[in-house]
Amino acid sequence: MHARHFTMALTLAMAASPAAAVAQRLDTFAGTIDLPFAFHRLERIDRAGNSALEFSADQRQWLAIDSGAQAGAQAQVEVNYWVPAKGAADERLRALLRQPGVHQVQAVKLAAFPASRFIRRWRDADGEERAATVLVATINNALLTVQLEAPATGDPDALAAPAVSGFALDFDSALASRRRFDAAAAEASAGMRMRTATGDYAAGGMTPRLLDVWTQYAGDGRVLAERTAYSFARAGFWRGQVMSFASACGIADGAVAASRLAHFQPDSSFSRVVAQDPPVATRIGGLQASAYGFKMVSTHGSFGPALAGTRTIATAGAAWYAFDFISSDGAAFVTDLRAQVDARALACAPRALLTLDPPPTSAP
Repeated sequence: MHARHFTMALTLAMAASPAAAVAQRLDTFAGTIDLPFAFHRLERIDRAGNSALEFSADQRQWLAIDSGAQAGAQAQVEVNYWVPAKGAADERLRALLRQPGVHQVQAVKLAAFPASRFIRRWRDADGEERAATVLVATINNALLTVQLEAPATGDPDALAAPAVSGFALDFDSALASRRRFDAAAAEASAGMRMRTATGDYAAGGMTPRLLDVWTQYAGDGRVLAERTAYSFARAGFWRGQVMSFASACGIADGAVAASRLAHFQPDSSFSRVVAQDPPVATRIGGLQASAYGFKMVSTHGSFGPALAGTRTIATAGAAWYAFDFISSDGAAFVTDLRAQVDARALACAPRALLTLDPPPTSAP
């Protein structure tokens, strides 16, 4: 899931006025970065996922700039740690450098590890032009990416490059993200149940496995939203079924979240959506809702069949709800889980199943 898009105005005018830029340190789960302005946190999302092909953890933080010529503007910092179960991280690095809009690629170092720094420009799902300065380091067979978003006009690298290049890696903390995910996974599926912020559900006698989890925090540390996604399978006489189910909800910004969630994105980077249908009116959990059908395929050659899914989104005042039902051939699975969701009125109780370091606090 993608949170609200904010941009940061970093201009050469700021660079020409050192007194206007007050450096302040931002903590992330994989290290620290000294930003060239004072700030306070607006929002943070912690996410981790584990599949047969990869483990990844990332943390996005949205900041309000409090000093300098751009006081009142907003910034976004994202840190991602990615470990493939198969293949080499170098292959992913080459793919990142071949993305459209990548330019000014430079070879640098992150601690003792080889890294590349570049600028990337792109348009988001809403057509807004975006730009960021990105650092990608190869650490053993993992990739660590640090991204600082900048405006799509002027020179986005003017102040971002020193900040990004000065990222202070805490590799032990990055490694701990896997232990935190494993602990969340053990708690999430205890007793053959699927724990979610909208309630607990059963997978029809199958063993659920936590596939992906994210938690959204307000700037003051309050938990605003949570999403948990599970996968499971059933072996049949002629063929098996591959299925997944996700429940997400939040207690704020319902209309904004509903619009953003209409663009379905797979949990794994080894999957991609090949078709998505227009919304169809439906009901879920006693609420009016919109259902978006989609088809998804693996990008890893022979791994897994094509999958069909539906994302169903509902709002109730400021609260929002989203459910994903995905299967290779699982009409009974969808019917059973929909019945469980519909058995009670929807209520949202996000509980921060996953938290990455550092704990959410206000900036000093």
